[in-house]
Amino acid sequence: MTEIDLMTPMERKRKERNESIIAEFKELAPKLTAQGKKPYRILRALAEKHGITTSGVRFILVGAGCYTTADELSKNI
Repeated sequence: MTEIDLMTPMERKRKERNESIIAEFKELAPKLTAQGKKPYRILRALAEKHGITTSGVRFILVGAGCYTTADELSKNI
């Protein structure tokens, strides 16, 4: 059975952006929190890079299950 792609071009672009944000966060979070940087700095840098707000980045990461709170992130890494 063939798979039908029902996403609009904007939805595809958003999905690619979100996947990029998630991958970058997973790569940067362990390194930077080990150096003593706060998770908010990572969120801010990703927001600036992708042209969205910090809360938008947090929303994406919470939805993906990558981020709950700054305290939890610091404990897990």
